Amino acid sequence: MSLNFLFHYFHYIRPYVIQKHKQGVTQVNLNTTIVKEFDISLPPLPEQRAIVSKIEQLFSELDNGIANLKLAQEQLIVYRQAVLKKAFEGKLTRDNVVVTQKRIGDFAELITKGASPKWQGFNYVNDESQLLFITSENVREGFIDLTKKKFLPLGFNEKQKRSTLKKGDVLFNLVGASIGRAAIFNQDILSNINQAVAIIRLTDDLNNSYLTYFLNAEIAKQDYLSKVVDVARANLSLADVNSLIIPYCSLPEQQAIVQEIETRLSVCDKIEQYIETNLEKAEALRQSILKKAFEGKLLNDRELAEVRGAEDWEPAEVLLERIKAEKKTNRKSV
Repeated sequence: MSLNFLFHYFHYIRPYVIQKHKQGVTQVNLNTTIVKEFDISLPPLPEQRAIVSKIEQLFSELDNGIANLKLAQEQLIVYRQAVLKKAFEGKLTRDNVVVTQKRIGDFAELITKGASPKWQGFNYVNDESQLLFITSENVREGFIDLTKKKFLPLGFNEKQKRSTLKKGDVLFNLVGASIGRAAIFNQDILSNINQAVAIIRLTDDLNNSYLTYFLNAEIAKQDYLSKVVDVARANLSLADVNSLIIPYCSLPEQQAIVQEIETRLSVCDKIEQYIETNLEKAEALRQSILKKAFEGKLLNDRELAEVRGAEDWEPAEVLLERIKAEKKTNRKSV
């Protein structure tokens, strides 16, 4: 048997093996007894070689396509940042905007952060009627991710009134690997934050989308990351947030800039979705290639005719009988 043929076979059956032998949520335990029970359709050796060759040819083409899609993803990241850079240099709208340097604190009704539930004597609960608790994990670049919701007893909010969220608040991560991610809180549900996230509640003179786009821009990150204190984990203080410098312009100009940003980035979002969809299709296609290979449907009639003309070609039944005979002979000689 071709070792490469066996290698691809194991990749083919992997999803089925995981499904059948999964124990618990993620763990899969196999042993030699289970592996010996695997069924494999064994074509003649020349056919195995031809199947492997065609799998690897198709996989190579697929890998090139995936590499191009990932390159496009990287280029989108660069383009997004280029849009934001032009926006906050006042060069994105038709009429160049004159910006002045102001502190975030000049436009904030409130800059604060929350507290650790454990420090306050509270544990998480499995009850969506209670308090929604937002952590830095939920604050992504430009959106609040609530796929993993956390809830606390309502009593936590009674102790932490100051860190109660309001719709329209800008949330800004202060600690660790997610430092600097910013998003707008747009939920109509009683919610609090933890100590790793700052609330920035703005006056009417600063557009919250304008500020959020700025905080997620590389030009802003260069500024606030220079203020980072690295003790156990990198962190920013509320004083750092208060003193962050933003390029300020009038409210109508801010709104025009936000509109221009969103027009351009919405195109990026559509392209990003297209890329993600095609990356998923590529992985599905990889498994489809393997499925065809091990169902005997990958080689066409011409390719099969060629391998059957090879000097070492023999039907699988003959090969198996020869292997059995060799094993029987070996057992007798021991």
